[in-house]
Amino acid sequence: MAGYVPLPIEIPGAVAAQLGQLEPLFAVARDLHDLGARLHGELDRPERTSLQMVAYVIYGKAFRTVQSIINLCLCGCGVDALSLCASLFENLIDLKYMKKAPVRRPLRYTQFEQVEKLYQAEKVLAHKRLPKGMRKRYRSYQKNLKPQVAGLAAYSPIGAKVGRRPA
Repeated sequence: MAGYVPLPIEIPGAVAAQLGQLEPLFAVARDLHDLGARLHGELDRPERTSLQMVAYVIYGKAFRTVQSIINLCLCGCGVDALSLCASLFENLIDLKYMKKAPVRRPLRYTQFEQVEKLYQAEKVLAHKRLPKGMRKRYRSYQKNLKPQVAGLAAYSPIGAKVGRRPA
């Protein structure tokens, strides 16, 4: 079996060399894991800032993304893995941006998420045919979200689309 690396899995040596070049990416994954472990320890304390809570949510999403990246690399889908790396970079940018105004920016980030949820619910409700019970469920979401985003839509890039029928 010349040209293959030893178990636990057998992959061509060329692929192993390419995976070796991704070591900086795996280092980022380890750093994210360490950050998450530290955040998790800090979240056990009763005083949680908005920034910590948003960072924890972003970390949870990023952790799943890193797992997907690793799986894609192991399957030989490096280009797809690199596209997911872009979302990790965007998460880092979001956190750095929020850290510059740790009270207001995490709040705006959370509020934008609610505006986005309302917009998505309205897009679903715009469909003429939905599975049984879905229209009722999404109307309930819409009813709960509208008061939460009443004054926030103007601050959101999708704010003009909320409240009107999507195309």
